Amino acid sequence: MLDKRWIAVALALSSSWPAHGQAQLANVYHVDNQQGVVFLYAENHAFVPYTIFLKAQLVNMRSTDPLPLRLVVFPAKQPQLLTTFTYTPGQVYSYHYDYPAQLGIYSSRPADTTYVYGFPCDSVKTLRTGATAAKGKSPGSTHHDYRFDLPAGQPVLAARSGIVVNYREDCARNTRSKTNFITVFHEDGSYANYLNIAPSSVGLSIGQYVTKGQRLATSDAGHKPTPLLFVVGYPGETAPLELPVRFGRQNQEPARP
Repeated sequence: MLDKRWIAVALALSSSWPAHGQAQLANVYHVDNQQGVVFLYAENHAFVPYTIFLKAQLVNMRSTDPLPLRLVVFPAKQPQLLTTFTYTPGQVYSYHYDYPAQLGIYSSRPADTTYVYGFPCDSVKTLRTGATAAKGKSPGSTHHDYRFDLPAGQPVLAARSGIVVNYREDCARNTRSKTNFITVFHEDGSYANYLNIAPSSVGLSIGQYVTKGQRLATSDAGHKPTPLLFVVGYPGETAPLELPVRFGRQNQEPARP
């Protein structure tokens, strides 16, 4: 589990940085000093850490650190040096790099799936939950998504406390390719995506800390029934994983779909 002090650090940063509706890892870029060294930097203007999986194709060059390289980029006002590529001036050289990024800190340890989440709404009797498994042998190919059938305008509640790291609320209509959503990062490194929320219903700001049961947005019926979709993610070795979720009310036995 992440040190709880990290939550306090993120909250301190959120009070001093401007909030934007699409906070993400801002940039990975290089600087060539023309003296035989190329510096690779990362900037993180979000409020939570990201893990980068840095890969590169080098011709007549070498990396200071063995590649591929997995790095955690924490929020900071200043750029973070990732690695350097060196070459011999006067020789023909080239480089190409890629840096898939995941929300959170990859630790190589299995995610903790024992936490009991609250229901992301009040209308427990109208819930329809389910998890589906994609075809494939890799554990990372399993999809765990949970759908909640709600009337339009019902409060969408935080199923777990955390930090709001991203949201979208400008889609007039939720579709498979475009949807309104809100993402909340949890202290154990997991994060929850609440999808198919109503347009212009998010009353929160990026970097804000929310508590379990707090209102995040409202549900959206749209032009046809659009269930609230709830998915919990966790950093994987090369791509995010979707975690199975247990739901329960206080003083009730947890219910596994």
